[in-house]
Amino acid sequence: MGVLAVDEPGRAPMALPIWYVFEDGTLVMNIHDGSRKAELLRAAGRATLTVQSEVAPYKYVCVEGPATVAPAAAQAGACSMPRHRPRALPPRAASSRPRELPV
Repeated sequence: MGVLAVDEPGRAPMALPIWYVFEDGTLVMNIHDGSRKAELLRAAGRATLTVQSEVAPYKYVCVEGPATVAPAAAQAGACSMPRHRPRALPPRAASSRPRELPV
C-alpha cells in the first residue's frame, strides 16, 4: 500500500492510501472511474506515490511523474504512472534499479 497525492486546485493536495502494483516499469492502481481521485488525476495529469516500510529501520521511496486514467472494467479505472522518478531513496537504494528498491 502507498499514499497517492494529486493536486487539488485551491486546496492542499489530495493524499490517500491506495493499493498498487509495479508492472514492467509502470505503477498501476485501480480506482473507481467516477471518483474524485480519478477526476483530479485526469485534470492534473501528474501524481506522486509514496511507499514506506512499517518496521525499523524505516525506509521510503517517493515517485512522481505523469499519470493517466484508463478504463479497466465497467466500474473501475486504472491509473498509471509510466515514467517514474525517485524523489528520495535510502543511500543503499540510490544506486539500485527501481525494481530492486528495498521498500
